[in-house]
Amino acid sequence: YNGDVVSFINITNIRLEDGGLYNCEAINEAGNVSHSETIAVIGAPFIKAMNNITVLAGHTLATRCPVSGYPISKISWSRGQCRKCEAVLPVNVIFTLQAVVNYH
Repeated sequence: YNGDVVSFINITNIRLEDGGLYNCEAINEAGNVSHSETIAVIGAPFIKAMNNITVLAGHTLATRCPVSGYPISKISWSRGQCRKCEAVLPVNVIFTLQAVVNYH
């Protein structure tokens, strides 16, 4: 026995939504240390539920599309059925609209 303490996380029947950033933190009276690791679950894309957003006209909107699955090659945003309004973004980019306007 060399005094090392080992901790494991075991996820049975892993699903796409289980992918993401995992953190491990060790704490004792001398302090603490942590490590983060991203787990990528290979599978078809899955979009996690998104909340409705309200923004004041003239302000900026920045939002994320919480996607699981791996690998993801692109993420596209569109408004309703408007394909000319579509924005294709690289993965891990925040979608931002500047000076939101109110159209009737």
